[in-house]
Amino acid sequence: MHDPRGNVGSDKTRTRRTDSDVSQVNGEDSQNSEGSVARWHATDVWRERDLLSVEIDIAYAGKLQCRAVHGPSGHEIRTDAPVDNGGTGAEFSPTDLLSTALGTCIVTIMGLYAERHGLDITGTRVHVEKLMTAKPVRRIGRLRVVVTIPPEKAAALDEADRDKLERAATHCPVHASLHPDVTCDVRFQYGEP
Repeated sequence: MHDPRGNVGSDKTRTRRTDSDVSQVNGEDSQNSEGSVARWHATDVWRERDLLSVEIDIAYAGKLQCRAVHGPSGHEIRTDAPVDNGGTGAEFSPTDLLSTALGTCIVTIMGLYAERHGLDITGTRVHVEKLMTAKPVRRIGRLRVVVTIPPEKAAALDEADRDKLERAATHCPVHASLHPDVTCDVRFQYGEP
């Protein structure tokens, strides 16, 4: 459905796309009541959804806690605000999940490369340290990541394999999705520290 106001979907569900959401699109321009211009084409929205869409349903449970359900698997996770922000710290915070996503994405991409090239990095561990900042707003300021490949696996990797694994790791989708103001340091250790 193409709505000149920039909305997509049925009367019950709408998605709004504005200039800040879309850098280059090939549809019509329209102006909303605030004066911002929405540029998009409905087929672009559906093409995105058909190719790479995963739906996650989130419910606010009260007391700064949420429950999120992964659409494809039905697996559930819960979040809680950190103690310093009014929560109990009983679960991962949303920014903890972002940090976790970075670490798991790095090692998953390394695993994909390894499996495709007959390498074994089973047992590789990732440690992520998240450093928050309050300037200019409360957000993640820096992520420090240490990837440790076990000694017996590291011994089987030549310098070219290591370079390719590191290149793959630092180009993972989560890393590529981080805002440029978030500093991300990734260090690789081959064998125990």
